[in-house]
Formats: sequence, C-alpha cells, structure tokens
Amino acid sequence: MDTQDHWGDLNLKYEDVLSHLSAEGTRIDRGLSETEFAGIESAYGFRFPPDLRQFLSIGLPLGEGWLDWRRDSRAQVIKRMNAPLEGICLDVRRSGFWHSSWGAKPRFVYQRISRARRLIGDAPKLIPLFGHRYIPDRPCSSGNPVFSVVQTDIIHYGKDLISYLVNEFFALKLVDDTKGDEYRPVEFWSDLANTEVRD
Repeated sequence: MDTQDHWGDLNLKYEDVLSHLSAEGTRIDRGLSETEFAGIESAYGFRFPPDLRQFLSIGLPLGEGWLDWRRDSRAQVIKRMNAPLEGICLDVRRSGFWHSSWGAKPRFVYQRISRARRLIGDAPKLIPLFGHRYIPDRPCSSGNPVFSVVQTDIIHYGKDLISYLVNEFFALKLVDDTKGDEYRPVEFWSDLANTEVRD
C-alpha cells in the first residue's frame, strides 16, 4: 500500500498530517529539496526511506521535539542520532543490560561497551522523527516501523510512518500490540524491541 494514499478508513495523507500539526501550533516550513536531501544524506551517512522523504518534501515540521534538518547544527543532529547508542551503552554499563542476541556476555564492562558500540554501528541507522521516536534507514523502502527509544526501553510505536504519525499526533491507536500486528523486521532493532535480557 502506498503510505501516501490511505490508512484504514481515515483516508489520511501526509498533507492532512501536516495540516493537523499546523492547526495544533506546530510551525511547518517548506519541504526539503532534493539538493537538501542529498546534502543531509552525505553529511550523516544514511538514506531517507522513500516515505519519510516524501513526508519531509511536502513540509518540514519545526519546534519542540522536531529536528530542523535545515538549520540545526551538525552537533545537534549528531547528538539526536547518537542518543540511542549512548542510552544503550549507559544501560550496559550501569545496569548490566545484555541482550541474548549479542552472544556471550564479556567479563569486563569495557568489553561489553565495545561490543555494543560495534553492533549498533553495524545496525541500520535510526533517523530522528520527533522526540525519542526514530525510523530505521534500512531497508531503504517505505514501510519501516517506527521505534520509541529510551535507553534500552525500546518499543514499536508505529507499523510504518503514517501509522506512527496518527498514533503520535491524532490521539488514535492504529497499531494494537495485543493483537499480534506484524512489523517489518529490522536488523538489531527488532530484537531489542522484543527484549530478552541475559545476565
């Protein structure tokens, strides 16, 4: 399904989401140009999935919680992009967090941190959406799930971009975790969203 067309019976398009955000007080700047997309991707080493690219080409939401891809400093962007890495490493260091998919738990904390950083570095990059919500850059296709990431408290927050936007900003719950909705699997991050801790 083209995420720009319809979601369920709501018939919502990205323009509808942006209009709703504007009505609720979010400033909407002009959408990013192809030149701007290319510059961002080159600067930060990821590719925007097609659905996120389409959304941000229509309008760029600004204000608290949003990343201003056009005006925020490189340091601000990197801080937001690195927040999941730093949060996970904090839990590895302070709480002894270790995921079963990471293999045997190293004896020393510095070894655990090193392995966690390597695994996260190899995983799909998480692109900031709003607050601590992120969408992975791989696979680079429409329909990737959105994750809420607060240290190792990682959950699915939308089956795809449009369902996330509705869940977050329309006070509607389109994805019911209790009914076994399926999410596209994403390397590394999907494992953490279904956390099993190994001591």
